[in-house]
Amino acid sequence: MAAFRDILAATSGATPTIVLSEGADPRVAEAAVAVSAANLAKIICIGDPALVQPALAAAGGTSDILIENPATSARLPGYVADYVRKRAAKGMTPEKAQVELSQANFFAAAMVAAGDADGTIGGAVYATPDIIRAALKVIGTAEGTKLLSSFFFMLFEDRPDLPSPVNVFTDCGLVIDPSAEELADIAMSSAESMCSLTGLEPKIAMLSFSTHGSAKHPNVTKVSEESKKGCAVTLHAGDAYGKYEGRRVVLFSVVVLILLSIF
Repeated sequence: MAAFRDILAATSGATPTIVLSEGADPRVAEAAVAVSAANLAKIICIGDPALVQPALAAAGGTSDILIENPATSARLPGYVADYVRKRAAKGMTPEKAQVELSQANFFAAAMVAAGDADGTIGGAVYATPDIIRAALKVIGTAEGTKLLSSFFFMLFEDRPDLPSPVNVFTDCGLVIDPSAEELADIAMSSAESMCSLTGLEPKIAMLSFSTHGSAKHPNVTKVSEESKKGCAVTLHAGDAYGKYEGRRVVLFSVVVLILLSIF
């Protein structure tokens, strides 16, 4: 896809290390092999080698893919010590940390927290709350981030009517009913993410079921208030537009989340 190639061009010269916490899943193994073969990222699969290796072999495995087993990894003691220090105020003990970090999703998050990987992908087997919980507890949020949010990354081909083929819709899966202030925070952090990860300059639009104020409802008012907040803030990543209710929303993007979906 041309849009995907444009995004990759923004990160040319950098080959990130990505950890897949569900390495034994056939879909994950297939994606791991495809990404590694295309040299899009250095891949580490988490799991028991007795299960991960056959999955990778069935997908046409490559020797470039590493396998980390939390049960036997030499990295685990260091991760446990770091995790205990980070969550000491929450009552974390070495014993509890050992149990949690022995889980693939927590171990993958620990690799990112320690700087041994640039990112982690999960959710093919684990439920979304399990992935989010591990990331929040082990990695945490970026400095200055007030609210954790999510987004869907969409690529459109042959759509000259769109300002950009790269589109993101947020927040579609995590913050169920954000306030006007939270909507503003989500929009701003999302725009910064798009700019830093893709090199694209985002334009922010707020979506509701009202067209230019035709409907009166608390949810419409909330979106309108957020738009005013966004317009009042200096956007280092792009411009904010307040009159896009009922139209397409163009926001921000992240490359890592599409690795499993494009192959």
